[in-house]
Amino acid sequence: MRPLSRSGVDALAVRLLGPHTASPRLTAELHRISGGNPLAVQALIIDQQAGGACYPEGYGRALLELVAHSRPSMLSVVRALAVLGGAAPVADVARLARVDATVTGWALHALVSAGLLTEGQAFRHPVAATAVLDDMPADRRAALHRAAAELLHEAGAPALTVAGQLLSAGDPGVDCATEVLITASDEALATGDVSTALRCLDLAQHTRADDPTAARIRARLSRLEWQLKPQVAVRHLHPQLRDFTAGHLDRREVSELVLGLAEAGALDELTALLDALRTRAHRGAGSGTEDIRPLTNWAAMAYPLHTGLRKLAHSVAAATPEAAPCHDPWLPSAVTLAEDLTRGRDEQLTHRAELLLRTFHLDHGSLWNAESGALALRALLYAGRLEEVLAWCEKLETAAAAHQAVAWQGRFLAIRAEAHLRQGHLISAHDLAARAMALVPPKGWGVGLAGVLGCAILAATRSGRLEQAEKYVAQPIPEQALHSRHGAHYLHARGHYRLATHHPQAALADFLACGRFAETWQPPGADVVPWRTSAAEAWLAQDDQDQAKRLVREQMARLLPGPSRARGLSLRTLAAVSRVTRRPQLLTEAVDMLKDSGDDYELARALIDLSIAFKDTGDQRNARRVAHRAWHLAKQTGAEHLCREAALDPIDPEAAMSADQRQDGLSALTTQERRIALLAAKGYTNREIAAKLYITASTVEQHLTRVFRKVNVKRRQDLPHFL
Repeated sequence: MRPLSRSGVDALAVRLLGPHTASPRLTAELHRISGGNPLAVQALIIDQQAGGACYPEGYGRALLELVAHSRPSMLSVVRALAVLGGAAPVADVARLARVDATVTGWALHALVSAGLLTEGQAFRHPVAATAVLDDMPADRRAALHRAAAELLHEAGAPALTVAGQLLSAGDPGVDCATEVLITASDEALATGDVSTALRCLDLAQHTRADDPTAARIRARLSRLEWQLKPQVAVRHLHPQLRDFTAGHLDRREVSELVLGLAEAGALDELTALLDALRTRAHRGAGSGTEDIRPLTNWAAMAYPLHTGLRKLAHSVAAATPEAAPCHDPWLPSAVTLAEDLTRGRDEQLTHRAELLLRTFHLDHGSLWNAESGALALRALLYAGRLEEVLAWCEKLETAAAAHQAVAWQGRFLAIRAEAHLRQGHLISAHDLAARAMALVPPKGWGVGLAGVLGCAILAATRSGRLEQAEKYVAQPIPEQALHSRHGAHYLHARGHYRLATHHPQAALADFLACGRFAETWQPPGADVVPWRTSAAEAWLAQDDQDQAKRLVREQMARLLPGPSRARGLSLRTLAAVSRVTRRPQLLTEAVDMLKDSGDDYELARALIDLSIAFKDTGDQRNARRVAHRAWHLAKQTGAEHLCREAALDPIDPEAAMSADQRQDGLSALTTQERRIALLAAKGYTNREIAAKLYITASTVEQHLTRVFRKVNVKRRQDLPHFL
């Protein structure tokens, strides 16, 4: 029988499905998939009746039924065509099917005539090839895929095409498999198909490769797994150490092994490896020895409290000449940024960070790529360039997600969480840190788990969610993490949790432990966490003002000239150990500095202290004015417990209005009015707002008058906190 025409398919569909269901669009799809073959059309219609949509599984079964009633050679041809995929040449189909070329041509022509193949001799729907392959015994299907791989390799097909057959076979049982799979992984990476690249290398591990080639495969597989599956990448470290001992690793692979050992916290193995590199360098032999100086420097800065690594770096720097240009272009950037971070070279650091980020792109060919990018972001973070950090992190997170690099995505999420924490946006900081930890399992973070956990602990503690913070504190971290550069963040966060739960002695121990990191960072202002002011709070909680005063004065003496967040924190703590009459002045200075730093949480704390200081000196008017401002700011940051500390009823009769009125008023604000209202709510004067927005003070006053009218308030202190 000839295949049904388009009108024939339409008539059959109307008869079996009814005129309402059999739309022109549906019948056109039925004809396209079936080619008009009556049995295939009916199978598709049955699927439609069963599922309410055009599910072509029945089409695959119909094709198998038709082939089963044909000549035996037809089944071999159909199977070969399903393995080769698409419109394969007749000669290739015949060779793979082991059927005479004339018979193969007849079979293909018959399938086209029956409407089961297109005029180009390709299956009309992918489910047809799937049904044919699923119908085969597993061992015969694998053998056919291996034979197809050999055939395609001999014909000069791309390595990725040949590798596809080997992956479908599930084993690399052909002679060309090793090089084909390695080349295919490179081709897949070039097209952004990271998962296929990983599968190719995973299969290449099972080939009969010589020792140097096996080491090369392990190194490439390890590199990708550190990016995509960091929780399993640790399995490669010990085999790679054996490869290093045997001399099978090149410069890049040695440097990435150093990075992997450091990330995993394998400090004994890391120290032994670097010591072996130093010995080889003295002898003038061995791959990877050219990078001994940058690698030992970076390792010592990654673990500031590890005495062995610091001594090793010092001895290498004294005895080894300057290194040759690194084979990995990202390694020098990572080393320089880490060195600037720990030595407090602020101007050089931010300049280098900006230059790197302008040209930064995710590079699957290097593990030092993500390390240098993360260090550049941290440089801007510590410099207070928080908005830039947030913009870069969002961009890089998107790129990492597109590349399926979950480890990088988690790292950029964690840095974005820390930027929100430094802005005082506690809810956002906590949620982002939680997302990062959900994306990458704890084992996949290595020692970096301490950093992201520290952010989550501090955000939960500051927002008053102590039960959640307790769960984070209870989560185990690698012991070596406390010696790494992430240790200071974790100890500082845990100290504040202990302080909030009324354990000041334990908190003090954590804060003083942070001070050990500062001993390795010599210049003033290089402390990565404000441990002295935190320790002073712990002493105050134990009613020891003398010790608190000593620490604050030490901190003030170390600060660089000019306003800064650190100076604002120090002034706030200094006010707590000063005379009552002097506190308003110190706290006013602290408020001004914290206002410019962008840290709304610390600003809210300083405002609460200032309100109490005004109250203690009998200035009730200013006390209430500042308390209003503190309450709104605390509400904005998500720190509900600070609202209670402000001792202010949020429903002030003068500022009371319904939620609908407030929302209507806010939606009526123009963009410029919203900007001005936001700055006014944060406590900026009209003159300061005018300077920030490059307008006149009178223009600011006019805008504020309209804002007050729209949101139904009489004073800037009553402006809604969620502006």
